[in-house]
Amino acid sequence: MKSQPAGRPAAPEAPRTGPAVRLRALEPGDLGRALLWVNDPEITRFTGTLFPISSVEEDEWYRRMLHDPTQRAFALETDGGRHVGNAGFRDIQSVPRKAELWIYVGDKSKQNAGLGTAAIHELVKFGFERMNLHRVWVRVFSYNERALKAFQRCGFMPEGVLVDDVWRDGRYHDTHVLAIVRNP
Repeated sequence: MKSQPAGRPAAPEAPRTGPAVRLRALEPGDLGRALLWVNDPEITRFTGTLFPISSVEEDEWYRRMLHDPTQRAFALETDGGRHVGNAGFRDIQSVPRKAELWIYVGDKSKQNAGLGTAAIHELVKFGFERMNLHRVWVRVFSYNERALKAFQRCGFMPEGVLVDDVWRDGRYHDTHVLAIVRNP
C-alpha cells in the first residue's frame, strides 16, 4: 500500500453517525429551488456568485453541464427525500485524476445540521471510488469558517492561500485552497 505524502492523512471513511445525505442526479425539476438558492445573498456570499442568475441562464448552465465531461452536479437529498442543496465537481481532469469540489446547502432550515460535512464525505467517497480521482480540492473564502472546519474534519489539508482574492462586504478577503489526496 502506497503511503500518503507527509502531512496528508488518508481519506476518512464516511461518518457512521450524524445526518444522512444522499447524492443523486440533479434533475430539471430541481432547478427552481436551485435558482432561488443561487440568487439568495446569504448563500451567494459563500459561493462566489456575484450577479443575479435568470431562469434562462440556469437552464442553459444545466444543459451545458449535462454534456460537459469536465463537470458533474448532484442534488443533496436527506434520507426523507428532501432536496436541500447542490454539489458537484468541476474542472475534472482525467490524466492527473483531480477535480475541484463545490457544495452548498441551500435549505436554510438544514444549515448548521451537519449535512454539509456528511455531503463532503459522500462526495469524496464518490470521487475516489466511482470516478477514480486521486486528488479533490476546494476553494473556501476566509470568512467562511464553518466550511473551513467542515473540510478539515473530512480530511482536507490546507495547501495555500490566495491573498486578497475576493471582494465582499466592501473589502478584500483571502481564499483558502484545501485538498485531500487518495491513499490507494
